Amino acid sequence: MKEYLSNSAIRNRGFMTYSKINSLIDSYASQLQLEQRGEIQLDSKELTLSFRINNTVKEYLWEVGSGANWMGYHISVFLAIHEFLSLPENINLPPFSFIVIDQPSQVYFPSTATGENLLDQYSTNNLPITASTQNDILATKKIFEVLSSALQKSNFNFQIIVLEHADKSIWGEIDNTYEAACWKKKGDGLIPQEWIL
Repeated sequence: MKEYLSNSAIRNRGFMTYSKINSLIDSYASQLQLEQRGEIQLDSKELTLSFRINNTVKEYLWEVGSGANWMGYHISVFLAIHEFLSLPENINLPPFSFIVIDQPSQVYFPSTATGENLLDQYSTNNLPITASTQNDILATKKIFEVLSSALQKSNFNFQIIVLEHADKSIWGEIDNTYEAACWKKKGDGLIPQEWIL
């Protein structure tokens, strides 16, 4: 009987944890204006997201959506888990207190055949900004707004490091967003040249 009660308490705590995280994922997905396929669930067995439609059909993230949805849902999961871990009762749990996100704008501004990112081409070559490009810029800006919002909701209990081609023209007016370095010149990069020599 004692073992049953212990297992029941563990299952109940797991259910409550996943319910809270799922709710947070849904909230971030809404802020990012992602395609909603049904009730979202972090699937602990598959370590992915699933969508339950009408309580019958279950679809996994890999089965649905665009690159923007994939990127957005992954960011939503990272932010939801870190917000959950930032709650006072969870603050001493062991996960890292930072997230590194690499080029979330790439779904809107992919790299060209030469390896140059389209965002760099717009800023250096003064390419015309079309309505479609403007929508992609707004979607990229929305990512930074949501990241800032997550930091505030979590009382700044974690840090977000974004490696990105988007510059201050996109994120410059967003609270809690700071440039640590800008590597636009040939030979610049995350690892300084003097370290390589």
